Amino acid sequence: MHWNYNPLPAAEVEELGRSAGVNPVVAELLLRLGLREAGLAGEFLRPALAGLGDPFQLQNLDAAVARLRTALANGEDMVVLGD
Repeated sequence: MHWNYNPLPAAEVEELGRSAGVNPVVAELLLRLGLREAGLAGEFLRPALAGLGDPFQLQNLDAAVARLRTALANGEDMVVLGD
């Protein structure tokens, strides 16, 4: 496997790291996500519950909730994976 790494400008990484209070690795990841302002980076890293969208707009969530309720009612073992 061959990896290609194209570093971002060091000054840009350093500036976001300093202004957002994160290390350079996190700053680079934030920049690669398009989060170039400290305020937006902070909102991404420390989201507020009130700022989250309606989870029921996720595809198939109604079916997932129904299945979890059935598993709970039947005492089934379950594992929930997510990111």
